[in-house]
Amino acid sequence: MTPLRIVVIGGGMAAARLAERLGGRSDVSLTILGEERHVPYNRALLIAALCQPSLLSSLALHTQRWFDSRNINLQLAVRAVSIDRRRQNVVLHNGMQVPYDALVLATGAIPVVPLISGARGCRDYRIGTIWRIRDVQRLRAMVRHARRIAVIGGGALGVEVAAALAGRCGQVTLTHDAPQLLNSLANAAVSAATAEQLRRHGVEIHLGRPVREIRRRANELTLIVSGGTAIDVDGVVLAAGARPATRLAAAAKLEVDEAGVVVTDTFASPDDPNIFAIGDCAATGSRGQALAAWRHADALAEVFGAAPGGRTYVPVATLRVRAPGVDLLAVGRWQAGASVLLDDAARRTYAHLTVEEGRLVGGILFGDTRRAGRLLHAASRPWSAVSVSSLLFESTVRMPAPRDDDLACVCRGVPVGEVRRLIRAGCAVDEICRQTGAASGCGSCRTLLQALIDEGAADAEPACHGVDAAQAHR
Repeated sequence: MTPLRIVVIGGGMAAARLAERLGGRSDVSLTILGEERHVPYNRALLIAALCQPSLLSSLALHTQRWFDSRNINLQLAVRAVSIDRRRQNVVLHNGMQVPYDALVLATGAIPVVPLISGARGCRDYRIGTIWRIRDVQRLRAMVRHARRIAVIGGGALGVEVAAALAGRCGQVTLTHDAPQLLNSLANAAVSAATAEQLRRHGVEIHLGRPVREIRRRANELTLIVSGGTAIDVDGVVLAAGARPATRLAAAAKLEVDEAGVVVTDTFASPDDPNIFAIGDCAATGSRGQALAAWRHADALAEVFGAAPGGRTYVPVATLRVRAPGVDLLAVGRWQAGASVLLDDAARRTYAHLTVEEGRLVGGILFGDTRRAGRLLHAASRPWSAVSVSSLLFESTVRMPAPRDDDLACVCRGVPVGEVRRLIRAGCAVDEICRQTGAASGCGSCRTLLQALIDEGAADAEPACHGVDAAQAHR
């Protein structure tokens, strides 16, 4: 039987998960085309690597040897320039052609370069985005010499970058077009608390004043903001968000829109049944979430004949913003319905629960995300807001011991039973994370993994409990 030739364009987290599900099968010939020279790595932890340089060496999801052992043809530092749908070939930058029976677009997203004079088309090493390992390396090198760095963009990425840079150079300036930080994510209280924490760490913030121009000179850069104010800096980080990478799909005459490559419920393009799209480049409404990329890959693997048995994922959107002084987790539909705000100004902690018809559908935790696992699962079940409030914020409320099929890691769908097996084999937290991928998404489960080791599985509190919150009071 001739193996099905599956070619994946993109060497990111979605491609790595697809490799986990399809690698080593005799009926599949899997090729992954990665534009970077690095094996697929955890992009969600890139900003953390600014604070902890040693993290860069541990971001890889798998080694080259791992791919080789599963007969996966991982090609690095290659760029796909076009798709020949009639001949079913992918044309590479070096003229080589890669034939396919099924093509998977996992091209992810690309950073948005704002419409600022002096920013677009600029090859000045002092101005750039932060999206790949090489960007982190460039920024770390710049920080060693720069006294003043500006971050343009006050969304999740901009806030993380500014917080990570604070204290690592003389002055960090954050500019944002909107009148509050995290304006598409958080309410006014959380935005104000975020700004306060950044200022406490020495970040200078300019809100509601768009940057109009970046003037370049030999020794410094000058930002001209709305109103004519000039800000002299040594480097600029463009952190204005991202958009789906759809250039290849559009050039191949596949339907795309602002959300990405249009796909059916099997992730196939409606224009070509042999081409699929997953992850950030697919128009599924879940861009920017590692959880979605993994879930897409699991579902597509089953389309390609993989046996069911991919991990169970909690069907809620999550977004984590975490850096020195800032810790925020958004879960579910945090902008829907009515809201209940529980705050402790003295401790600078907030919980914004979103309610529809008396049921919790999402929420935001700021300043204290230790109960993130509870909120994640509460938002995925029809629990009452009253019960969940007690579950989240009353320390006397304790959940039953975890079952093997409960989830220890929500993002990667790692069950408690799998963690228990590794603990019995003598694995510590880092080894559990390496083997299962746990803590490689939002990172909220790392304390749980250690608790399972320290206290024993029967005494540890799971991230997923599989029971109604009200039962905890019985």
